[in-house]
Amino acid sequence: MFVSELINEIIESKNSESSDEMVKSIKKDYKILSRESYEIENDEQANFYNKPKGKYDLLSIPNPNELISKQKTKIINVLTEIFQEMIGNISNKDKILVVGLGNRHISADSLGTNVIKKINITLSNKYYPKVMAICPSVLGLTGIETYDIVKGVIDRIKPSHIIFIDSLCASDISRLGCSIQITNTGICPGSGIGNARKCLDGSLAKKVFSIGVPLLTYASTFVDNNFERCNINLNRINSIMQKLKKCQNSDIFLKLCESIKQCLKIQFKDEIVTIKDIEQCVSTLSDLIAFAINKVLNVAELN
Repeated sequence: MFVSELINEIIESKNSESSDEMVKSIKKDYKILSRESYEIENDEQANFYNKPKGKYDLLSIPNPNELISKQKTKIINVLTEIFQEMIGNISNKDKILVVGLGNRHISADSLGTNVIKKINITLSNKYYPKVMAICPSVLGLTGIETYDIVKGVIDRIKPSHIIFIDSLCASDISRLGCSIQITNTGICPGSGIGNARKCLDGSLAKKVFSIGVPLLTYASTFVDNNFERCNINLNRINSIMQKLKKCQNSDIFLKLCESIKQCLKIQFKDEIVTIKDIEQCVSTLSDLIAFAINKVLNVAELN
């Protein structure tokens, strides 16, 4: 079952229901960028939205494949600002574990592993925080739950901070590659494609954060979005058919409308789609995210 992992899509969907638990957003524009901030503050809100309590930030950016240098710098600066607010001050006594989730063999699921390649590892340098990184891969490749791999490393090195990076699912195709979500609630790998594993949450360390970018969606979502953009829905088709039935020689048009109705009802249960030039998109996004992480961890100068 498809589940959107973007906080704004979840909240917009649930806010259509009447409830006292609605979470409002705070929006901020940076010309080419926009930022939406949310906070789920209590158990009632968490239950209503089916999301953990905590802070959520969603940064909307232009197409990564069309960014110019100045725009990339702006995105890095805003990301650094958000990371700083989430993480707080980092000292050289802190141990930070950066975890790249996903499958490196699938481009749309390789964001986390690509970010890890660009994180500056400090090893035993006493002048910097102890930055470490792993890519636990996925159950299908290792035969081991991601949680178990990560928990084993955590029990051994005992990090004070953990940062997870992963690809997400969206219910709006315009969001693919063009949104970056940051939250202090952790992450549940595979939840967006109905394959949820044990959640990597705040119980694992003093501070746990996750960074995600929607890079895939279901084919049915892609089809539905395009029908919506053309204002084609079952109600409209039924209305047209009722009018056509009153007209002479309308059989061919009625058959056409019936075919469109069937298309609207078709469900693509297993097909997942992504965007054109996904490799370039992942490469650019991983550059931006890794650079911002290195900056907020005070290790950017090691490049």
